[in-house]
Amino acid sequence: MRGKSTPKNFMFQVVIAIVIGSFFGVVMGEGGLRLVLDEVNYLVPELRPHRVLGHTIVPGSGGHDAWGFRNRRVPQAAEIVAIGDSMTYGESAPAAKSWPAWLQTLSGLSVYNLALGGYAPPEYKYLLQEYGLALAPKIAIIGVYFGNDLPRSYMYKQGLPSQAVVFKEWEQSKRNSRGHRLFGNLRNWLSHHSLLYQVTKHELPSAMNWLRFKEAKRANKEDFFMLDHPVAHTVFAPTSRFLAMNQSDARNRAGLSAMLEIFDEIQTTCEDREIRCIFLLIPTKESVYWPFARVGFTGRGYDTLAATVEQEAKVREQVKQHCDERGLEYADALPTMRTSAAERPLYGAGPDSHPNGTGYHAIATVVLKKIQTAVPSKRS
Repeated sequence: MRGKSTPKNFMFQVVIAIVIGSFFGVVMGEGGLRLVLDEVNYLVPELRPHRVLGHTIVPGSGGHDAWGFRNRRVPQAAEIVAIGDSMTYGESAPAAKSWPAWLQTLSGLSVYNLALGGYAPPEYKYLLQEYGLALAPKIAIIGVYFGNDLPRSYMYKQGLPSQAVVFKEWEQSKRNSRGHRLFGNLRNWLSHHSLLYQVTKHELPSAMNWLRFKEAKRANKEDFFMLDHPVAHTVFAPTSRFLAMNQSDARNRAGLSAMLEIFDEIQTTCEDREIRCIFLLIPTKESVYWPFARVGFTGRGYDTLAATVEQEAKVREQVKQHCDERGLEYADALPTMRTSAAERPLYGAGPDSHPNGTGYHAIATVVLKKIQTAVPSKRS
């Protein structure tokens, strides 16, 4: 009979109704979030080449400011400038949960974040001179990450390769990594354009941790070592960090020397303008979780982990010794992060080396304590 729906037609209509309803629900959800949330806290920005820095963020991309940094706006002045790489940028956490943002919340002082992944001490000096000084800060905090700063410092002193080459290699490595991610290309597009996706990713850590663990197993890399601990549930990938810190390698020793020379240059720039300079020593995930791994990690990968932590300890002590001898201020985040790690997870469950928002909070407390101490006497 005409007009009578068959079971097959009825199910088709139901599916269409669900699809249309879901589509409008997503659109409304996305629009609603854009009314109440800052894009910079969630969206991943677009990059472009830079003749000195290698790469920068397209101004305004992903909610970033007119200079292309992870702030709501470019202020006329800032009491503190935070300079560094992805650890200072706040990778793997919303902008509001990066350590510079936490520091602003905890201290009540204005903090401007001058950082981006892939930068290193040579770029830190440039950022201070070209951007930081324009904000007339009272304090400059330089985030130093031992996991990759030595090779970049070595390349800078040797003049090889150019920053443009580094940017191209970094872009290619990011593209290659998507092949190991479930729905990698789709997730990458959503990370640039969808607040709903990014909010869901950050607010559903248990689901994302499951996915990251699955991805690590799917990638089946020899350098992926699983640590299943009640607090430290994560994946280590230490080989690249070991290679970047190994003091048996003459290039790393030269890189360390070059990095310390840059520290002296940054300190001189700050002293000339009466800016208090603090070098923040940010540890690797391997060192933070080593107390757990040392007793709870067995089998393949233990020796690599132990060697990585050992080399990092050597680099850290040489940096501290240099700072003590030259009168440079520094703050070591490792002790506080190890203490905090015993109470709550500071990193995600995947191989990502960046802290989560809780980990960045722990770093901010270290910086806060340091800036609240009296300013030491200047070098003679």
